[in-house]
Amino acid sequence: MGSDGNAYMGIEDGSNAIALQIGGKAANRFLQGHAHKSGTRLKAHDLKEINEELTAHAEHCGDVRDVHYRCAPFQNGVELDIGNGHRIRIKPGKVAVIEKGSKTLFHRTPTMRSLPMPADVGDLKLLDKYLNINPVNKVLLLAWLSYMLAHPKVSTTNFVILVLQGDQGSGKTFLCKLIQTLIDPSIVGVQSFPRNEKDLVIASMNSHVLFYDNMRNISPAMADKLCIAATGGYVTARRLYTDGEQQVFRLHVALVLNGIHSFIEQPDLAQRSLPLHLLSINEKSCRSETELYRDFQADLPKIFRGLLDLVADILKHIPTVKVTSPERMYDFSRWLAAMEMVDGVPPGVYQDVYSDALNEGMLDSLLEDPLASAVMTFVSEKVDGDWSGKPSELLLKLNSFLGNKYRYSREWPQTASALSKRLKSLQAGLKRQGIKVEFGRGKHRNITLTNMEAF
Repeated sequence: MGSDGNAYMGIEDGSNAIALQIGGKAANRFLQGHAHKSGTRLKAHDLKEINEELTAHAEHCGDVRDVHYRCAPFQNGVELDIGNGHRIRIKPGKVAVIEKGSKTLFHRTPTMRSLPMPADVGDLKLLDKYLNINPVNKVLLLAWLSYMLAHPKVSTTNFVILVLQGDQGSGKTFLCKLIQTLIDPSIVGVQSFPRNEKDLVIASMNSHVLFYDNMRNISPAMADKLCIAATGGYVTARRLYTDGEQQVFRLHVALVLNGIHSFIEQPDLAQRSLPLHLLSINEKSCRSETELYRDFQADLPKIFRGLLDLVADILKHIPTVKVTSPERMYDFSRWLAAMEMVDGVPPGVYQDVYSDALNEGMLDSLLEDPLASAVMTFVSEKVDGDWSGKPSELLLKLNSFLGNKYRYSREWPQTASALSKRLKSLQAGLKRQGIKVEFGRGKHRNITLTNMEAF
């Protein structure tokens, strides 16, 4: 049994171990091939009976083993499944291609494609000619790419959501394709955003990184699910054809989202994101995607090796780094601190760049929220220090201050209770913009707004 609750059988792919999910296409092909060698042909009902017996054996007699997709922890580093029978082990200061002897159980899906075989010598500078971003964003992208290669889906991993924004024709989808080729190749490619959480969960179980194209808006319910996906958690559903039996699915996956407009409207989601802005492309200097991707494929082995070397160098410094600008996704701040040591820049430089990007993203999300936008305007124009009062008084004050600007919006709180609930979810984001929100307890519950820039 896998630690994810699914039943697997372990086999050797060449000279390395892999896990085939019982009942899956790959497992069925293996069983049919094994039967064919002994002169037997398995029909559909034969496979069904064999799978039922194997599942029962796994559930009652089998060992519980960790099964990973693409990336697995290995000693004080990681092991990557290239997908062609080879593995890559990355330890502090060392990268090695493993042809045989690996006992790490990796699960492969029909949509999975192989990572590139790395060159003997890497050259990350080759990536520059394919990136339509400024040098500051390039540093953050390299940090994100290396972080994703070094962090498997385990309970302690928090995945920062990469958000790519740019005008039409700025190459957002093309950049997603390059990123996917480097860290998690798949025939699925860049997808449309799922309509419900079930589709998101299924996609997450078959990928290390998911790519979603042309984002416009995200409902609060799906924003909550993306937050769960980033830090890991569980969603439940009723088992098909039953009244009360429940299925539990683990939702944990790295995400890349792209779009023209600002689509991260929930501050909680913005705190888990890394927003990067793509530059406009001069039409005279445009090259076809086919030509660019062909050149990229030629450079890919050296670029990939350079990325692996960066991971190895960062791992070497991780144990001794000091985080100067901690953010909610603390491990990514720590990763940036180690990357500062690798690149020989002063402590805090990359971390501050990340904090600035977060502040900008948080501000964008707050401005998209009517209540947050109203509170920021009210405090900046009318509060020189503190304002304190009951939730009902604050609601009246905001309605009076704003007139009818938001009053009849579906997203505007119509009651004092709704105002308090909404403000609590906005506390962290408003604090980053210099507004402290405090809730007093007692017979009469008060709200205090503090303009921290006034002190």
